Amino acid sequence: MNIEYIHANYLHEKYVLNQMDVNEQQAYEAFLRNHPEAQTELESARRMIEAIQRATETGFSGDEAIMFAFEENKRDLARVSGN
Repeated sequence: MNIEYIHANYLHEKYVLNQMDVNEQQAYEAFLRNHPEAQTELESARRMIEAIQRATETGFSGDEAIMFAFEENKRDLARVSGN
């Protein structure tokens, strides 16, 4: 497994959404342990998916939900980084 495979197969998103079989999940988690940049990408994917889910619960759909999630994620990153 490598980062290109993870991106091409949307493994960060599948992991967050619990859509992996056991073997794929174990291989993915083993990769994460040794690749902090992948861990950072996973957390970003998790924030975005959770924000989209919140937007959908609020009544947004499609592009509106994505833009809501993007703006929410941007505010969170600014808050955490102090910008």
